[in-house]
Amino acid sequence: MDENNDLGFQLYPNPGSRIIQLIIPAGVLPKSVQIRSVAGSLIREITALDQTEFAFDSAHLENGVYLIKIVHNTGESVLKFVNQYVLNILICLNIFLKRKVSLIEE
Repeated sequence: MDENNDLGFQLYPNPGSRIIQLIIPAGVLPKSVQIRSVAGSLIREITALDQTEFAFDSAHLENGVYLIKIVHNTGESVLKFVNQYVLNILICLNIFLKRKVSLIEE
C-alpha cells in the first residue's frame, strides 16, 4: 500500500472546504476511489473509472480527517484529507457580521 504517496497523487486543496480535486499520475489506472472515515467506514465510492482527474464536493462531510483510498493497477494508495467546510462558513459569516456592524457604527 502506498501510504507515503510515492506515486505522485495530488489532492487539493487540503485542508479543503468544498470542491476537492484528485489528480491521478500518469501510468496509474484507477479501479476505484473511496472516501473513508479514519475508522475505515466507507462513505462514498466511485468505480468503473476511466479518468485521471476527479472532483468531489465535501460540503456533506462533517469537519475532520478522512482517508481517500485509490485502488489501482499497481495496488492501493491512501491519502489523508482534512475537511473544514463548516468551519470556513462560520469564519466567513463572522467576518461579514463584523463588517456589517462596523458599517452601522460609522
